[in-house]
Amino acid sequence: MPRRPTLLPALAAVVWGLGLLALPVAPASASASQASATEAPLAISIDQLTPSSIPEKGKVRISGLVTNQSDETWTAINVHAFISADPIVDSTDLAFESTRGSEEYVGDRITVPGTFDTIAELAPGASARYTDRVPVSVLDVDEAGVYWFGVHALGTSPAGRDPVADGRARTFLPYVPRQGRGEPIDTALVLPVRHQVLHERDGRVAGEDGWLDTLDEGGQLSSILNFGVAAGSRPLTWLVDPSVPDAVSKINNGNPARPLVVRDTDTGGGAGEPGDGSTTPTDPATGETADPASPQRQEASRVATQWLARFQQALSGKQVLALPWGDVDVAAAAKSSLQVYNDAKARSGTQITQGTLPATPAVAAPSGHLDDAALAATDAATTILVADKSVARGRAPSVASYNGKRLVMYASDVLDGGPGPDDPLAPVAVRQRILSEAALRMTEPGRQPLVVVFPPSWSPPGGPDYSAFFQGLDVNWMRLTSLADATAVRARPLTADRYVYPQWQSNHEVDPDGFTAIDRLTEEATRLQGVLADESDLAARIRAEAFGNVSYFAREDELRSLVATQDAAGWVQDKLHSVSVSAPRRVILSSDNGSFSVTITNGLDEPVSVQVQTSSSPPMDITAPTKLDLGADAATTVLLRASTNRLGVHNVTISLADPDGRPLGSSDTVPVRAAQVSRVIWLIMGLAGGLLLLAIILRLVRRIRGGGSGGDDPGDDPAPGGGPEGAADAREPQPVAGP
Repeated sequence: MPRRPTLLPALAAVVWGLGLLALPVAPASASASQASATEAPLAISIDQLTPSSIPEKGKVRISGLVTNQSDETWTAINVHAFISADPIVDSTDLAFESTRGSEEYVGDRITVPGTFDTIAELAPGASARYTDRVPVSVLDVDEAGVYWFGVHALGTSPAGRDPVADGRARTFLPYVPRQGRGEPIDTALVLPVRHQVLHERDGRVAGEDGWLDTLDEGGQLSSILNFGVAAGSRPLTWLVDPSVPDAVSKINNGNPARPLVVRDTDTGGGAGEPGDGSTTPTDPATGETADPASPQRQEASRVATQWLARFQQALSGKQVLALPWGDVDVAAAAKSSLQVYNDAKARSGTQITQGTLPATPAVAAPSGHLDDAALAATDAATTILVADKSVARGRAPSVASYNGKRLVMYASDVLDGGPGPDDPLAPVAVRQRILSEAALRMTEPGRQPLVVVFPPSWSPPGGPDYSAFFQGLDVNWMRLTSLADATAVRARPLTADRYVYPQWQSNHEVDPDGFTAIDRLTEEATRLQGVLADESDLAARIRAEAFGNVSYFAREDELRSLVATQDAAGWVQDKLHSVSVSAPRRVILSSDNGSFSVTITNGLDEPVSVQVQTSSSPPMDITAPTKLDLGADAATTVLLRASTNRLGVHNVTISLADPDGRPLGSSDTVPVRAAQVSRVIWLIMGLAGGLLLLAIILRLVRRIRGGGSGGDDPGDDPAPGGGPEGAADAREPQPVAGP
């Protein structure tokens, strides 16, 4: 067995290196030996580490890739494992150690023959696999704790060879001896399904191309599900914004525009409410009706269908926590519009994907911070997840009692992952950090459970098979369990002076204008819903769509989110203006009362019910129908009865309202003149009428008298002269001829 590693080899290397300074060294050699982590000629990854903790006997196997990042060919590359001499025994020390620079000394290389691998040659840009197998006896550990572990690559370049590592990869390796081990540490892993959900003005899911990227193989939302599926039957907890699977369902159904009325035949429903959509797909680029058979729509449907199936597979049988719909910024909502939080929580409900997955409510800010107002907004049934960095002075309890609330405090440093310089968030790096944190809790007073909440943007690299990650968690001193089981312990009191909500978090909350815009949008949508003749939940759907505009993601681009809410309000107003009233240009009443007609037009593709409202200046009584039903894309004429005791011009405004009296916004104004005709005019008109009647009677009498004694025989006609029979005709004298 080799002697225990000490600092002597490192000091000898330093002295040897100082001696080299006196010798002429080629520039290439100098640059290689002084390379920083990011400039190291050889990059190393750790893809496998088995077993994941130091066993009592056997070997530890570490493997991965060595990649030549330089422009030179490297040869005779030895990949040596290393281990630290002394263990880390405290979580605080572990957090500090993980920040050490990549070139800082943390342990000695293991150079025992047979324990290291050699790569003969590596051309620029090329990669090769390595595997080191180190017997436990060579590791020579006997004290419980967490050890530095990793590999160094030493090769020969055209400039030569030196003892300085040309590439490094580091991680942590816990050792938990059998003696005095006690009960395993309960550990809960919480995986997020979070993504900002924005909508176009007509209700289509915005940014469909981006959605397809994250849903397809290799995307963040796809990788996190593959990661969860790899757990198999092991307990996991999922933290889900239900609006995410709802949006994917809409994309799967063609990403249709929102319908005014959802009927049983509509298939656009998502995770929250069945039938929450339309059967008519639209083109995400133009908003026009899209061909369901087009390659773009078929590809979108394929990606969405596969993701939804994998979502169901990953979450079935696991604990599911439902965030408020749209991942609402709870701290901001608690101050600006508590109703938004309450409605978002109710929208998420207790079932996800149309009731197939039971869920319980939860709140969890991506930053890990929640203020007192946010905590006060929750009820006893809501799981509250807070990062342990929210606690000042001393170690945070895993479950705390604060201001009457039960807080689950997760280990925020764990998700910093490995110490680098290789990818600190690679699966092996994250797994080893989790195991190390759990191992250190074995020796701490109280042996508190470990809760790990993965960040929303975490995309596990190296997929799609992550089974090795979970196989490495199968150690007999740590028990993987659900969040509910892990935190079923007594809550420890936390005083107010130790609970911290940073000012930068307060400054970063969603602005109150975003919540004000949602309230205005809801008012408009309620008016539109009120005019629809058929039962509809339009206002609730539009309001729920807008919750994503005040989400934690909206903190990064509040203007874009605010504009999205305002655009939706514009769509609602356009629909309201489609139900309109038009009046004649002017109306003249011949007395103090009379009737005139107006035209009501319904430009919506749904039947509506409206009432006509009127006002006048000066006042005039207008009688209108109390309720008017119009079919889709229909128009009708309505007769209004007007009366007044004040003559002159009255400016009458006719407007439309829903059956509950909420105005729709459409109106028209018509001048109505009421006039009483003079008695003299009536007298003249009466006399004229009498004279006309008398003339007609006289004419008839004369006609009757003139034809009363004659017959039809022409012989009975009187003589041409019109005188008595035998009388001479009265003729005009004829002129006499001259002599």
